[in-house]
Amino acid sequence: MGEAQVGGPDGPRVMGSEEMTGRFYAELTAAIPAWMQRLAGDPKQFGPLEHDVQAAFARGADLVLTGLLALVMKQPAFDAACEQTRRHSRYPLRRGRRRTLRVRLPGGLVEWITSLYCAPAKRRSAEADVTAPGLHLELAQFGFGKGGSPALESKVGRQAALCPSFQLAVAELERKRA
Repeated sequence: MGEAQVGGPDGPRVMGSEEMTGRFYAELTAAIPAWMQRLAGDPKQFGPLEHDVQAAFARGADLVLTGLLALVMKQPAFDAACEQTRRHSRYPLRRGRRRTLRVRLPGGLVEWITSLYCAPAKRRSAEADVTAPGLHLELAQFGFGKGGSPALESKVGRQAALCPSFQLAVAELERKRA
């Protein structure tokens, strides 16, 4: 059974989406007076303020997603699906052990997921030369790749395809995040 943490690999475990929604609400409640004061002091700050509000809500979406992910990982049916994935993997996988992995969501939130990592089983056949990948079972159920959620990977891949260079794609992704 996996678990999620926000705030560091040793941070408190995320218990559910209600907890994360409450955290987002508290952050939002604290930010609104400052936003109001900033805008009242200079109405021309509306453009930059839009970016700040959008970023805050993207973080809120990431917090809710983290809570949902934590809830699903606690369900017995989820454990059964993970075991089925391990058994039916293209390459034979060992039983596995718990590893904590840093992953990023599309709004920029970094979370730490403790997931069962199954290394490839040793082979004695002609395919032994093929390097078989290991698998983080819980993250595979959600479609996570190497450290990124499916939506983040899609966003990055699309930007890389649309820009004439990877350097420009990175600059554009950073601009959108700021």
